[in-house]
Amino acid sequence: RFTRVFVDGVPVNQPGGAHDFGNAVPLEWERIEVVRGAASSLYGTDALAGVVHFVSRRGQGHPAGTIEAEGGDHDWRRAHGATSGRAGAFDWNVGVQRLTTDNELANNAFAQTAVAGSLGARIGAQGTLRLIVRGDRSQTGTPGAAAFGRPDLDATFERDDRVAGASFRWAGDGLSHELRAGLAQTGQLSLNPLDSGSYLPSFGDRVAAFPFSDFPDALGFQNDTDRLSFGYQAERQVGARHLLTAGAELERETGELGSRADEELLSPTRTNAGVYVQDRLVLGDRVYATVGGRLEHNDNFGTR
Repeated sequence: RFTRVFVDGVPVNQPGGAHDFGNAVPLEWERIEVVRGAASSLYGTDALAGVVHFVSRRGQGHPAGTIEAEGGDHDWRRAHGATSGRAGAFDWNVGVQRLTTDNELANNAFAQTAVAGSLGARIGAQGTLRLIVRGDRSQTGTPGAAAFGRPDLDATFERDDRVAGASFRWAGDGLSHELRAGLAQTGQLSLNPLDSGSYLPSFGDRVAAFPFSDFPDALGFQNDTDRLSFGYQAERQVGARHLLTAGAELERETGELGSRADEELLSPTRTNAGVYVQDRLVLGDRVYATVGGRLEHNDNFGTR
């Protein structure tokens, strides 16, 4: 929480700032960039504790392909294929992965399919256009607190994540401009179709004071969120000591959550808009100072 998470420049935090890395797979990543400490003037209110930026691999050199397969205990299976390369002004990197395992506990199987694509094009001597698409769909059994009682044999959790982004960067002599647009979607569905009955938790010689009940929900509990974002940023090198950055951002957050058995799901919406300016002043070979400010309007919290 309180850390801004980007995927190729697209913010993917859930409303409120949290992000769950639980189903993230290392598919076609080139690098991970980390900013430690508060960086809210430049990256927004989610960045109170820092920033984590995942950058997709970009195609280099002649066209090439990769095929991998592996297996292990508990029916672990993973298959991965990718292609990448550069041709003239264009580059590409596309990969797909399928992972399955039964795990050790009953009703704890996991299956996931993930795809990732990065397409780039040079425009003239100074412009770069890039499109990225990432997605993964997973399903896992949720046996519950099996260390303290019988596992739930029918409960499952499904998750569907999608990220799409487009950016255009124009880098001139000492001045650069960047336009960005992105969409991050997360769909989560928790299912428990059957009533497995109550059980009395125990661990060793310790026994709970009362039984725990199962809570079946055949239609499931849904938690879907969308985060649509737009941004503009300009950077100017002033002499050898100043790097000035200024920009604006607009985000629209929407969602649908609640039990599908209810007549109507909750459908919250929120718009965030912000402008910012920052100066990074070089004081020495390994010392610099950062001074910045941000004005942001949030539908829930007003203007700060």
